[in-house]
Amino acid sequence: MSDSTFLLQALTQLGYRIPEGIALLVGLVLILKTRPGAPARGSALGAVGVMFVCLGVSTLLSLVPAYLMLSYTGATEISRVASVIGLVHVLLSVINAFALGVLFFALRKAWTALPPPVQPPLG
Repeated sequence: MSDSTFLLQALTQLGYRIPEGIALLVGLVLILKTRPGAPARGSALGAVGVMFVCLGVSTLLSLVPAYLMLSYTGATEISRVASVIGLVHVLLSVINAFALGVLFFALRKAWTALPPPVQPPLG
């Protein structure tokens, strides 16, 4: 495997993850535009942050087998590392699903919260 093949695979993996990254970025901006005291705002920010971390780690982990092939390690080593990466991907999926649940909980809490009190007009 040449350097250009590794670069092509890295760009492909990044391209697969760009839509999820854009969606998380839009969600982050929407959360940041809420007022600082909004109900469950911190939970929502934390959940989106965890999802960003999972996305980044998953992207980096998907490049490890290609890097191992580039560095000409043995097939046994690649197989062993690939199985460990598979387990880490499962763990990341569970963490991501939990963060998504926290995000939905924060959304429900924000929707069911009482609106802020209305100030009487001045004058």
